[in-house]
Amino acid sequence: MTTKRLTYINGETHWIEVETFSIKKLPEGLKEDLTIDGYINKYGSIYNHADGKNYTTKKSYFDALKQTGHHIKDYK
Repeated sequence: MTTKRLTYINGETHWIEVETFSIKKLPEGLKEDLTIDGYINKYGSIYNHADGKNYTTKKSYFDALKQTGHHIKDYK
């Protein structure tokens, strides 16, 4: 039995055997996946592309998104 992974190649889905699938190491800068609170703690604020302003709290960031009619999909 082989283990396969479903992946996208040029917009098409393909099943690829895990043993033959090359795993590339990510560059150092791409290993970090911060939460909104973690991002604000590290950088001091978060930029809102919807209105072009920086926010220093998660609540103010979400409120600004809500006012512009946007939301962050945090569900499946």
